[in-house]
Amino acid sequence: LTTRFGDIRSGVRAMQANGYTNIFNGLHWGWNTVADRGPFADGQPYGTEDVGKIIVLMTDGLNTFEWRNNPNR
Repeated sequence: LTTRFGDIRSGVRAMQANGYTNIFNGLHWGWNTVADRGPFADGQPYGTEDVGKIIVLMTDGLNTFEWRNNPNR
């Protein structure tokens, strides 16, 4: 969480595709990160003036994930 737009832009530009997109989990944890409730609860309360909650969800549109080498399967 930051108020420095340049840091956000640099972070997004530095992202590199590495195959597989678990869209639901990505959106779920992104939302949890900006929320004002647990599990993180670091976000500003909803409705706070001059605060925008923005999630950058990047995907190729295919909801896929690697399960063969993942202990969670």
